[in-house]
Amino acid sequence: MALVNALGLSIVLSAWNAEAWAILVASVVLLIAADIIYFAKKTLPLKYLFPGLIFLAIFQIFTLGYTGYVAFTNYGTGHAGSQEQAVDATLIQNERRVDGSPTYPLAIVRDGDTIGFAVNEDGIVSVGTEEEVLAPVDGATVDGSGKPTEVPGWEVVSQNALFSDQDLQQAVVDLRVPVSDDAEEGSMRTRDGSSGAVYQSSLEWDDEAQTFTDKETGTVYYADQETGNFVADDGSQRPPVGM
Repeated sequence: MALVNALGLSIVLSAWNAEAWAILVASVVLLIAADIIYFAKKTLPLKYLFPGLIFLAIFQIFTLGYTGYVAFTNYGTGHAGSQEQAVDATLIQNERRVDGSPTYPLAIVRDGDTIGFAVNEDGIVSVGTEEEVLAPVDGATVDGSGKPTEVPGWEVVSQNALFSDQDLQQAVVDLRVPVSDDAEEGSMRTRDGSSGAVYQSSLEWDDEAQTFTDKETGTVYYADQETGNFVADDGSQRPPVGM
């Protein structure tokens, strides 16, 4: 019981420091109940039942209750992560090709399981991946059409290899390579694996006003603190994007 109390007190103190009040209250109640049951003489049956009841409460009752809480409240994956992550994810989800934007000669490059784009912009070859923004590389060579053919540190995927691998084709079409660290500046995307264009979000984020503005319609979406959605004056809304 000394070990049980020591462990219980450590959990209580940790919950206090983390301001996890529900865990703190539950820990205090269980610890007091354990001391009463195991030090009292008339609670012999509970001495055997209490450990099983604790596991039942944690792994069955709590799990069911918490599942219902997540399902019927605002505490879901759409609201996980920081606001900055949610804003960037929303901007990315609403990317569209910029009207009149030029196309650039592009090659698919690969390094193990990581794929990326090698893009020739005005004679400068830049390489980027889903996680790394486009950045110039030295020593790259291009063919007569301007398409990169050799990129130091990367394997250039041939068109034959691309067209013979459906999974790779889908990964290439889905791939977005950010052009900068600012999500609002958009990303490079391709539809044919040989040319790319810049895609930008149809939404604009105002950090000071905490609003999204639809660039096409001018509709402004305000953050609704109660629902976690962005809601316009006409009642339309944009749900949070899960991270």
